[in-house]
Amino acid sequence: MNIIKKLSLFLGVFALFGLSPLAFADDDGFDNEWTIIVKGKAENAGKVSFRLVYAPSDDGLAGDEEFIEASIPVDTSENDATKIIAAAFKDVLQLDDFNVDLQDGAKIQVEAKYDTPDFVIEVATNPVQGISFVIED
Repeated sequence: MNIIKKLSLFLGVFALFGLSPLAFADDDGFDNEWTIIVKGKAENAGKVSFRLVYAPSDDGLAGDEEFIEASIPVDTSENDATKIIAAAFKDVLQLDDFNVDLQDGAKIQVEAKYDTPDFVIEVATNPVQGISFVIED
């Protein structure tokens, strides 16, 4: 069995039981603030999706998830892609719970407010050639 099949099987087992591999990550994997750095220029159009996962609750239950999708047109610069993605985060997340701010043209800061649980952000899908992301806490 090749590595892709093994990984698919592993993730399938987690999904079967309604679990997320991130739910078992060290608490240090979750934070109250993340920065998404956008790099490059879109060579094709596509829908980029991000996954935001809240830290597990104190009783060990897996945290809720949010999916954020942004449609990036062909020939979109990194600064314009950043604006599109920031707008998508603002559309999905409760702004009473989060600040979503643009920084330095190609950075998005997502910060939890008040009692919002810590979280992690990851790129779920990126079919857009030429655009890449660095996510930092």
